[in-house]
Amino acid sequence: MGIQDKDFNRNSPVWRDFVERVSQGECVPKIAYLIYLNELETKTEEIGKFGCFQYDYRQDSKSVVIHFANRVGGKNVSPLSSERKAERMSELKRMFSHISYHLPEAKLVSGGSWLYDLQSYKRLFPAEYINSRKLCHGEFIQYCSTWGQFLDYFGNLKENLCSEFLHRMARASTKEELIHSFPHPTYRVCTEIEYFYRFYEFDFRGVPNHQSCAK
Repeated sequence: MGIQDKDFNRNSPVWRDFVERVSQGECVPKIAYLIYLNELETKTEEIGKFGCFQYDYRQDSKSVVIHFANRVGGKNVSPLSSERKAERMSELKRMFSHISYHLPEAKLVSGGSWLYDLQSYKRLFPAEYINSRKLCHGEFIQYCSTWGQFLDYFGNLKENLCSEFLHRMARASTKEELIHSFPHPTYRVCTEIEYFYRFYEFDFRGVPNHQSCAK
């Protein structure tokens, strides 16, 4: 529904309004769509958006968090195809140029997604970042960073992956097996930002940072 509060807060005013209206018998799809339209109108402009990429900055850990979304709608080619690789690389280079200028204190880059299981996505980042991959054990189970693997770049269901997932779920007998039912596992990644500046061929702006990523 486009709710800006992504922490699954049950006390979110938007969510409480939705639940109350549903409990009063209003049409669920209609309410959801109206909330979506309202959130779309009131949504504040997201900082750090560069084509298909955007970032959040976590001040406490001085960490840049990478996000990806398909924003090349209307084109019959995957945004991660070989034909689009140069565009994605250009977006990342612009993004890290922006980060270098506006957040010179940033030390780390991190992310979490099923996309880190795809070579077409991994090739966009420095090897040190990809080599830091750690398998998630349910941390992102509520988010599109896990469930997004079931949608193609038009937003349609990938029926073959859905069938594979349902088949694995039917055979699972433990929570761990349920988590591993996803065709593409979700990974966490984290490394020092200096590797990104080198990878995208920037002039390095300081001495190497040896702060360790959170385990």
